[in-house]
Amino acid sequence: MSNPAENRSFSELLSDAVTHLAALVRNEIQLARAEYSAKISRAAVGFAMLVASVAMIGAAMVLILLALAGWLVESGLSQPVAYLIAGLSGAAVSASLAGSAVSRLKAEGLAPTRTIEQLHRDALAAKEIVR
Repeated sequence: MSNPAENRSFSELLSDAVTHLAALVRNEIQLARAEYSAKISRAAVGFAMLVASVAMIGAAMVLILLALAGWLVESGLSQPVAYLIAGLSGAAVSASLAGSAVSRLKAEGLAPTRTIEQLHRDALAAKEIVR
């Protein structure tokens, strides 16, 4: 039995290869769009977390830090030292929350790594087809 590819002309085979390559490029573009969409969603969640942390920290931390300062004063510290310790504690918590949110917004985390890897594999496969 003969293989149907053996009976096809070079132009037909080349046409099929170009058609498959075009489909591959379309699929890669769809993959990149989907991956960017997921990365943008992740960044939006990170930004929303940052906004929420700023809003919540304003009200809650004032009350918590006042209570901490009051407790430190009752424990025997002077009022200025107690407020300093409470303020530094609040700054540490705020920096931790902001650092967590900012790490979600870094450019490295938003790069379409799967798409880039797939494009490299596709390029190698296309080179093999051309050979």
